[in-house]
Amino acid sequence: MNWLHHHLPEVESTNDYAMAWIRQHGLTSPMLVTADHQTHGRGQRDKVWRSQSGEDLCMSLALPVMPHWDPAELNKKVALVTRDVVMRQAPDGIDEDDVLIKWPNDLLIMHRGRPHKVCGMLLENTWRGNQWTHVIIGIGINVLSKNVGTMSMALSLKEAWNVEIVPQELAKDLTSNLIDSLQASASLEGYDDHLFGLNESREFLVRGELKRGMLLSINPLGQGEFLWGETRERLSSSEVEWLWD
Repeated sequence: MNWLHHHLPEVESTNDYAMAWIRQHGLTSPMLVTADHQTHGRGQRDKVWRSQSGEDLCMSLALPVMPHWDPAELNKKVALVTRDVVMRQAPDGIDEDDVLIKWPNDLLIMHRGRPHKVCGMLLENTWRGNQWTHVIIGIGINVLSKNVGTMSMALSLKEAWNVEIVPQELAKDLTSNLIDSLQASASLEGYDDHLFGLNESREFLVRGELKRGMLLSINPLGQGEFLWGETRERLSSSEVEWLWD
């Protein structure tokens, strides 16, 4: 399927640009927004997503909502498709377990025995009254840059795998796969197999309180099912913060 493509040398946020376009012009077919550089890229919890100009992937894919979509399932499908596309960039010898989904919206690469953030996803919805009308899928991937991001755990594909990837070509590959998979109502099979930290004892910050427990699963509502000692609890992603060593 073809899509409308806006490429910008610089923009504050590709998600914000797409949102403003929809409000002004409407949208009846897919639209891709890419930029060489974002000055105010956004992630979850209002965190900043930093990139290096021309070196990293900054994209937003805006789509009219289809009747069979479910918001929680959509988030999982986007993560699965993005993970698969990133995995295809890996050189021979990279194990499937080296690219993992960190709930709710990150991709991690295992490198030298430690997890490193390589990708962030931010899905934003537009509504007309009670009707879900559009979704904007923002994706940032550290492709060629060095020492990007707000956390020391950030890493690029170039740093991890020594691969040369053109960010704009990666954007087109991702867009094609996302549109095909979402329109075809792709299966969620394999999502749990690629989840980082599943059934591992870890520390989390839960509504400001430090807790040690395990993530057991992500339920159909998109909530994390956690076990704290003998107590099970369902939490939304906004209530839980991952802590790192």
